Amino acid sequence: MADQRVHKSSPLRCAECNSRLAHDQRYCVACGARRGALPAYMSGVIGGIRERGHGVAAGAPLPAPAPPPEPGRFDAWLGAPRAAAVAVMGMLGFGVIVGSLVSGSAADSLAPIVVAQSPSAPPSTSASSGGSAGGGGGGGGGSITITTTTPAPATPAGGSSGSTSGASSSSGGTTTSSNLPPIKHVFMVVLSDQGYNQTFGHAASDPYLAKTLVKKGELLVNYYAVAGSPLANEIGLVSGQGPNPETTADCPNYDMLTASGLGADGQVLGSGCVFPASAPSLADELTADNLKWKAYLQTQGSQKQARPETCHPKLSGSTGPYPTPSQPYATWRNPFLFFSSLALASGCPKTNVPISHLSTDLKKASTTPAFSYIVADTCDDGSDTPCAPKAPAGMGPADAFLKKVIPQIMKSPAYRAGGLIAITFDNAPQTGPDADSSSCCSTPNYPNMQGDSSTGTTGATGSTGATGSTGSTGATGSTGSTGSTGATGATGTTGSSTTSGGQVNPTGGGGQVGLLLLSQYVKPNNPEVTDYFNHFSLLASIEKLFGLQRVGYADSSGVTPFGASVWTNYSGGGL
Repeated sequence: MADQRVHKSSPLRCAECNSRLAHDQRYCVACGARRGALPAYMSGVIGGIRERGHGVAAGAPLPAPAPPPEPGRFDAWLGAPRAAAVAVMGMLGFGVIVGSLVSGSAADSLAPIVVAQSPSAPPSTSASSGGSAGGGGGGGGGSITITTTTPAPATPAGGSSGSTSGASSSSGGTTTSSNLPPIKHVFMVVLSDQGYNQTFGHAASDPYLAKTLVKKGELLVNYYAVAGSPLANEIGLVSGQGPNPETTADCPNYDMLTASGLGADGQVLGSGCVFPASAPSLADELTADNLKWKAYLQTQGSQKQARPETCHPKLSGSTGPYPTPSQPYATWRNPFLFFSSLALASGCPKTNVPISHLSTDLKKASTTPAFSYIVADTCDDGSDTPCAPKAPAGMGPADAFLKKVIPQIMKSPAYRAGGLIAITFDNAPQTGPDADSSSCCSTPNYPNMQGDSSTGTTGATGSTGATGSTGSTGATGSTGSTGSTGATGATGTTGSSTTSGGQVNPTGGGGQVGLLLLSQYVKPNNPEVTDYFNHFSLLASIEKLFGLQRVGYADSSGVTPFGASVWTNYSGGGL
């Protein structure tokens, strides 16, 4: 009953909830109400502080505060405005520090916030009386500096650490991102010379890929090749380098690239096939970051040793006759052989092994490379061109190849512990009834293709080559024949697939090919149809997953790595 007899306005009780207060307690622990009004001077100071701790802009002095009321017994200690300012700001700063410790961010650096506020000038009659008195009016021209601390914004972690937690990078460096799934192993299968409508859009020819696997993964419908030939696309996919006339012809001769300089987006300018060390590949990046990689090649080799067909020819030598059933492997199906840092050593590179080694490496996650590039030979790569007269070709053999390889990967510990399988095609057909040279994602005008007659962009014929792709002028005018032989189609009227939805680029674009992703971090049977991607996007995404610097066109402003629209079964903190 004693508590009921105490009036709520008692200085020993909270005016809001009637809880007991200590004699020097300014805020109620129970309800948070403040005891008494905040002094007018401190209201002005706090109200002038900008959001997030920026300093108060210099301005005219504040007007002299009205004389405070006679302090009571419990408010006497706040009689001096300066003392009140220092006390309140000190309490606020202490609260911020305590809050940061509780929230787990104590490791963050603390950035000082300095609040400088000019006090009002004292009356002239008392100016001389300020003297050196501490806490009084002072000399009238000084300033009060109140220093407190607050956690500074988190500094992005830099460097290339190879962390599987994922990282986003740009030309300014590598930064971590919590929105990337912790993928530890990537398996890439690149088939050849088929467009989206002939593969994912035509399940009768490849039921295992287009039905069985699509139901298990996420299909990126608007995914495009970046060049007009298999090798040029494969090189772009693993290095971000654009095509040149030799790589567009699948390099019939194994010549060094004669470089004339370095262009924008890290492009090596010049002509030739084997890129110098100034054009690093994804394999170089992985090796530098102490991550293992291998190219698994479908060959006629034995279990123990890759046969010479898996190796590159001598410099300036021919890449050989078109593959035969007895030797179906083709040098141009393996893009890593076209980088001098990887392939100019004598013998077969140790990272290039027969595909029979895959089943052995998959037995343990520790023996599975971080990046596996799986190459089907020309009999099973999906191309409509048979590897021998009367030999089966097209998507039938390719579907059978996938049916042997993909289940091995999906059963492996490495895939189950955070793996990703990516299946796509180097490019769509560039001639014939299914020709498609469309492109997307700000595909650049490749510098090494400017002036090349095979693209229909030489001099006055350049614009005709481009319009030939739309079917409006490709067959007319004195330059019509040039436009008809460009990379945009055989006749200029069918240069771009009308069903692809992409744009035609006069110097590049390999058509809509689609990309299937299999992983625990994507939702099964979930087609992604809103965003547009290409081979450079896939390279950039793999580099981000492994915390590597993006190279070549993978780092250009028009290329978007995979984000939340792709990683549909990952929320940033786990499944």
